[in-house]
Amino acid sequence: QAGSAYKPFVLAAALRNGTSLNSQFDGDSPQEFPGLESPVQNAGEQSYGEVDLIQSTADSINTPYVELMVQTGVENVDELAVDMGVNPARTETSVQGPLVALGTHQVNTLDMASAYATFAAQGQQKPAHMVTEVRDRNGDVVEPNDADEIESGSEVLDSDVTADATHAMTQVVENGG
Repeated sequence: QAGSAYKPFVLAAALRNGTSLNSQFDGDSPQEFPGLESPVQNAGEQSYGEVDLIQSTADSINTPYVELMVQTGVENVDELAVDMGVNPARTETSVQGPLVALGTHQVNTLDMASAYATFAAQGQQKPAHMVTEVRDRNGDVVEPNDADEIESGSEVLDSDVTADATHAMTQVVENGG
């Protein structure tokens, strides 16, 4: 399961739909949400009060992210994650609902690396590839037959959205998180 590593897809989808990093959410724990049988807890059952999306990301607070998922829609988040590089089949590995914000889908390392690379490329998604060069036994470079595919890409996110999402993600490590 992706766990909190899926939260940036929720964040990016919300930012793309006009939500601000300064938007305020209830960071208290536990909280009940529509469609969920059990209340959502933050790690250590900690309550944070009102928090913006920067703090919610930096401290990986569950309750604001579940609320953000309710507002944004799991379909929109999963669609964006797929556009960013997650294999579409992975979005069917858990129950569709608000808890997807907490990373209930079973994804693999290639999915996450490909999708996160889209953040690093200012919103440009390129097909995942693992090999950058092949040489034959004489040391000559063998030209790939899929170079056009590897170099192609599409804009998935506006550069402003990726800048905001990346800023929020960097706050995780800024204060030793």
